[in-house]
Amino acid sequence: MKYRQTYAVIHLDNLVFNYNLIKKHSNKNVFCVCKADAYSHGDIEVANTFLECGADYICVSSIDEAKSLRLQGYKGSLLILGYVDASCVNYAIDNDITLSVFSLEWLETVVASFDASKLKIHLKIDTGMNRIGMKNLSEVKDVMSFLKKHKIEVEGIFTHFHSTDKTSCDKQVKWFYAIVDSLNYDFKWIHTSNSAGTLGYDDPRSNAVRPGIALYGIDVVDSQIGLKPAFSLYSQVSYCKKITAGESVSYDATYKAVKDMYILTLPIGYGDGFLRKNTGRFVGIDGHPYEIVGSVCMDQMMIRADKEFPVGTEVEIIGECIPLIKMANELGMSPYEVLCLFNTRIMKKYKKNGEIIKDVHERL
Repeated sequence: MKYRQTYAVIHLDNLVFNYNLIKKHSNKNVFCVCKADAYSHGDIEVANTFLECGADYICVSSIDEAKSLRLQGYKGSLLILGYVDASCVNYAIDNDITLSVFSLEWLETVVASFDASKLKIHLKIDTGMNRIGMKNLSEVKDVMSFLKKHKIEVEGIFTHFHSTDKTSCDKQVKWFYAIVDSLNYDFKWIHTSNSAGTLGYDDPRSNAVRPGIALYGIDVVDSQIGLKPAFSLYSQVSYCKKITAGESVSYDATYKAVKDMYILTLPIGYGDGFLRKNTGRFVGIDGHPYEIVGSVCMDQMMIRADKEFPVGTEVEIIGECIPLIKMANELGMSPYEVLCLFNTRIMKKYKKNGEIIKDVHERL
């Protein structure tokens, strides 16, 4: 069966290339962040790719994301970076999922409900993000004493940079290691650097980096190390018609043709994560730009052309001619936001060694 012809192409070779490049650049172990369905690249395919590369951990945001990977058969190490309800701790223990700890109150609730002696945790330190994490030494020491008393394994400690300019990083690193040193504990893992920190700052004392979007080929600090984008997005012409000057296109007649032209309809819209604010931007056919006209609809959008194109003509939405960062800049958004908009209505085609090796439609 031939489904709707809107699809992302996930370049697995580029994921491998980026992983190896980041590992070489940082000279550290790599924890690969695969939250939000691996930034819309598909969690299980991406996680398995990084596991084959030698990733020490796959990091996700929640118990839901960790459970999704386990249910799909992922066997590697998993670290949840965000909050997990105490009622889910047994699942984490039974399925070898490492949790982040940032509250003594949470630990007390867990221990009152479960045998937590087999739990494995990383301590989360807040060095100014003011999101989650422990900020001062006294609360960290209280947590460490509690963990020791209940024989819970403390495997790692980490923070998350709120800004990655050198002045900010220096301040955060000083704060972080003042706590680490005062604990006098031999942590297996110490990690501070997200993508921006990994590419643009050197923390000489950590032994792992924790990149996210950089693994997918997006260089958020313009480091110029040569990352390769792993995500392309395409649709195909589903309808072509000629209209005359003065006719309107789409809802509320916001676009009126100033001359005779062809209107091409594509089966992608804001229901897929392609926002209405894309109107006026350009997509590509055979390397040439074509303007998006009229309001983007829930399931379809229209572009204008100066000639007829047959149904089935491929249209690049994100790719070599229209990079994701260019799209994000034109929308006034971050590349993180744009990637995470695209949902499971969009089929994924996984490409390796120049060939499509697998089609995945997550809703079927």
